[in-house]
Amino acid sequence: MKHIKHFSVLFTLLLAMVMIVPACSDDKDDNKNGSKLVGTWVYIDSEDSERITFNANGTGTHYYGGSWGSDSETFRWTATETIVTLNYEDDSDPWIAPYSISADGKQLILDGELYLRQ
Repeated sequence: MKHIKHFSVLFTLLLAMVMIVPACSDDKDDNKNGSKLVGTWVYIDSEDSERITFNANGTGTHYYGGSWGSDSETFRWTATETIVTLNYEDDSDPWIAPYSISADGKQLILDGELYLRQ
């Protein structure tokens, strides 16, 4: 009788561990907090070029260039898996835009425009 009681306790503990351990596993999120955005992305059309650099510390630079000249702005950024928010230093309104990154990490669709990883 004593052996059956120990077996029941051990079986219950084993069953509990089997159920709890997977619940504690680390879900691998390859894009947690927009981490795939980090780097420099380039947009080029026939008139203008644009380069956006997202730094891992939440800062960045947005460079614009074309026949009219060039300009750059610095910003702070935050992101979820699908939305990025850029707060430019000289603008009170943030740019909130949807984005997606290709499976190979080489293409960024930002607010409907295609950027390539530099």
